[in-house]
This record gives sequence, C-alpha cells and structure tokens, in this order.
Amino acid sequence: MSTAGYGKGIGLSEMAEVLAVQLPRIPTLERLRMLTTLFGPRTVLTTSFGPTSAVLLHLATRIFPEVCVLNISHGYETSETLEFIIECRRKFSIELLSISAPHLPVPSPIGNEFEEFQKATKIRPLRNTLEKLDIWFWFSGVMHDETGARKTMKMARVRHGAIAVYPLLDWTSEQALEYCISNDLPVNNHYFDPCKGPDQSLECGLHHDENHYSDQ
Repeated sequence: MSTAGYGKGIGLSEMAEVLAVQLPRIPTLERLRMLTTLFGPRTVLTTSFGPTSAVLLHLATRIFPEVCVLNISHGYETSETLEFIIECRRKFSIELLSISAPHLPVPSPIGNEFEEFQKATKIRPLRNTLEKLDIWFWFSGVMHDETGARKTMKMARVRHGAIAVYPLLDWTSEQALEYCISNDLPVNNHYFDPCKGPDQSLECGLHHDENHYSDQ
C-alpha cells in the first residue's frame, strides 16, 4: 500500500476506506504488521483491559514490542481489573500510557446526561491524547459480536481525528477466549465499564458513528 501524499488530517478518510477493504482480506497478524511497519511511531494500541484484552496485546507486542499502549482510566476499575493490568504489564513488558479521565458520578443510562458522561469519561480524553501525540492510527480490540453497534462496523474508519483500526473485528468473543486459553494468557473475569451501563450491554461511546453525538 502506497502512503505517498498522506499526512495528518489529509487523506485520512481515503486511507481508511482503502484499509477497510484491504484488512479483512489478510490474516490478523498481517494487519498489525502492515500498519506498524509503515507507521509504527504514529500508532497506539488502545485497551480498556476488558475480559480478553490480552489477545490484542499478545499479537501486537509479538511484531511491535515497543508499541505504545493507551488506557483511559475512569476510576471505577474493579480490583481484579487493576491486578489484570499489572499482570499484563509484566507479561507483555508494555509501555503503558494511562490517562485519568474526570471521576464523575455515573448517571442513569437514559438521556443526554449519560451521553455527556461518556464524552467526558471516554471521548474527550482519547481525542485530546491522540491529538497531543500526533497519532495517525489507533488499534482497538473490539469484535463484531460484542454490541449491536459493532455488528456493522468497518475494520478501519476515521474516529476522533485519526484512523481507528479494529484488527479483531471478525473474531468472536468465544474465539478470543479460546486464544487466551491456548496461549496461557490472563483473562479479566470481573471487568466493569461505567460507560456501558448497569448491565454492560451498551456501547461505551468511543466506537459510535461520528454523527452519533451532535457535540463531542
């Protein structure tokens, strides 16, 4: 894939469209290898340290050990999640950049107040960090079967001023768990994200379509 003529903020939409077609045609590891080879310093791996987050950490650090791992800390992490983070840092020797979001009361998951909570807790901290670091690509380990909003997502698209790439989008949660077991990777069985609502079934906000919120 030629990168001539592309720069930050110029051609990102066109590049995302090309990647959305190309990436599903190649194996997962090759998706990561292609982008980290071309744009290593301009990429970050984002993680919430959810149940099977170790999958993407394991794959990415195999081919790009120095990848910057970005986590938005919301202040409601379970003790098991905090232990999981320590275990992942040890196991993968990752360079972790943890950004503390405002610690706000969690509103009812219905209405504008909850959307504002998602913006303050997830969207703005991520967007500001991507801009500050001059990031072109951010990887996320979301999968099609996790929420209704993710069933129709493309493997690459522009989100928050950079290209969001979902290398595991065509995996299932069951496949991810099997990968963890087969590779002796840790699993976080007590994960909680306040932006996903009380039953943890909502989209956290980061992966909504760009026009979902009128003001981000």
